[in-house]
Amino acid sequence: MKKKRHKNIILIIFIITVSMVFIFFAIDKKVLAEITLEYKLSQLDLTTPNEVLENKLQILNELNNIQSSGELKFTKSNVIFYIPHQDDEILFFSSAIINAVNSVGKENVHIILVSDGTQARYKEKISDKLDEYSKNQGLYSENSEKQLEIRNNIFSQSRTNEFYEAVSFLGIDKNNIITLGYPDGNLPNYLFEIEEIIKNINNQYNGDITHVTYSPFLDSHEDHKTLGRALLNTYMDLDVKDVYFVVKDFFDSSIPIEQLITSTVNSKPDIEKIKKGIESYSIFDLDNGRFAIGLYSAKNLFDNLSQHISNGEVKVSLHGPITNLDRLTHEDGRIDWKKNKINCFR
Repeated sequence: MKKKRHKNIILIIFIITVSMVFIFFAIDKKVLAEITLEYKLSQLDLTTPNEVLENKLQILNELNNIQSSGELKFTKSNVIFYIPHQDDEILFFSSAIINAVNSVGKENVHIILVSDGTQARYKEKISDKLDEYSKNQGLYSENSEKQLEIRNNIFSQSRTNEFYEAVSFLGIDKNNIITLGYPDGNLPNYLFEIEEIIKNINNQYNGDITHVTYSPFLDSHEDHKTLGRALLNTYMDLDVKDVYFVVKDFFDSSIPIEQLITSTVNSKPDIEKIKKGIESYSIFDLDNGRFAIGLYSAKNLFDNLSQHISNGEVKVSLHGPITNLDRLTHEDGRIDWKKNKINCFR
């Protein structure tokens, strides 16, 4: 009788254990992360929204094994870069893109070009050349509004052709590029759409993907910051797990050294890839619709990159979801994260 009772107890324990295992795996991973996050936050004595924000980021970074400093390591099988404008990828992401290709393979590195690139100031300077090209192609219209649209389309396509050529030198396959064509200069109006795109891409790869874009606060361009906000929002909503943010080199001194991440190339073959990428933005060939838009729109930035190349090293600075936010300041009045941190998010 005792043996039978003992066997029944063992059977009950086994059934309960198996049931708990099934329940555990049935619960969505995001739900488990939410439970863990809320529990850890509940153990802390937090009084202000900023304290909650900083501690939430710190806990998430620990749960997701976010790298805090040093050379960026690509720990996922796939990498995606969200690029706001044509030429951003060569000016500020090039070494990270090359290192991603070298790390996970070109077939696993993807780029999303977000805007149509129609607002570069250089467009007005070459309006006559754009009109001449449209006449040569039989596209010109005497209607001023129609011709403005034609001019914008030619300008946008020319910039995008420069972009395609440049990223091919960095090792990106054209099949791994998505162009969204959102209006240049208006990306803040598409914040939520961009967040949904990020979530969908993350789900497509079952979370096995690293997301990289511009910093949400250490930048003076609203389009750039919008992409950073979208990515950081999805991270804080527990929809993505591996995120890093690029900072232009004239802002990287604002990042605490213990949270500064870099991605560096210094081999001759990799440096040569960037040089060829720069050349893609330097071609003026009216017959073939090439207007050297990148070079003349941001000549000082291309000169700065060329100087790094002549020194034999190109380095991208990045940060993860930074936690000690009080130290994030910059003398540029447009970048005042310390004054109003919460408003950098939703």
